[in-house]
Amino acid sequence: MPRRKKAVTTCQLETELALLYDISSLVQLSPPNRETFENLLKLIGKVIDFRAASLFLVSPETGQLAESASVGQTVDLIGFVRFDMGMGLSAWVAKEKRPIMLNNLRKNISGAQTRSFISAPMIFKEELIGVINLSHDQPESFTNRDLQMIGIIASQAALAIERMIYEYQLKKINTELRDANLKLQEAQAKLVEYEKKQLAADMAATINHEINNPLAIISGNAQFLLMTMKNSNPSILKRLQAIDKEAANIAQITEKFRQMDKVVVENYIRGDSRKVINLRKSMTAGKEC
Repeated sequence: MPRRKKAVTTCQLETELALLYDISSLVQLSPPNRETFENLLKLIGKVIDFRAASLFLVSPETGQLAESASVGQTVDLIGFVRFDMGMGLSAWVAKEKRPIMLNNLRKNISGAQTRSFISAPMIFKEELIGVINLSHDQPESFTNRDLQMIGIIASQAALAIERMIYEYQLKKINTELRDANLKLQEAQAKLVEYEKKQLAADMAATINHEINNPLAIISGNAQFLLMTMKNSNPSILKRLQAIDKEAANIAQITEKFRQMDKVVVENYIRGDSRKVINLRKSMTAGKEC
């Protein structure tokens, strides 16, 4: 008999150690969501027999306990009583930061009778992370070993959950920073493009003012002379027509500057570092985009 008792104890210890390893593996590979916490409660069921279990976490926004996962019915007692961290016995356990075990109750939870109840705070570096509650419909269902074990599990879970939440928040912050950096790069590119367009607009306005005004006078005088000197020397008329034609060509170039959507530059001559504006591409670049 003593040998059998020792073998059972060894097997039990191996199961408990395996559980702690499984809890650590679970939280390392899973996000901090309801499904993960439900799986955590199910793992506890491998070493502590219960009918229902709940995990409560402290809300960083309110500082109050909030139910984050349950297996079966939500487990708590005296839900009508308010404590500093919320309603129910869970809030009392959270405030006192110590486990409690009640083994001879007469409590109905949504029609399900609770005869045994155990609750343990999850604490990491003296900071409360949450509370784990277990219940059973039979009296005297939990033992002192269960109380000791749920305390160990709660400490392990507190460390794991705190690290899980920290890593999740860190990933979230990194994602937000990456997205913000991409948006900043896009904004910078748009600003550079806007400055180029503004430069093109300013340049077009300058050209229109500085060139078109005297050009209109030249073209107008050339056309006036052509009308009034129809019988003049053909050579003079040809020169006047050339002046009028080139004035019209210059007017078309200034109009292209005015219609530029984007400044597109190219090498002036192959091998030459100087750049020139390609008016045709600058007019169509914005439309192609």
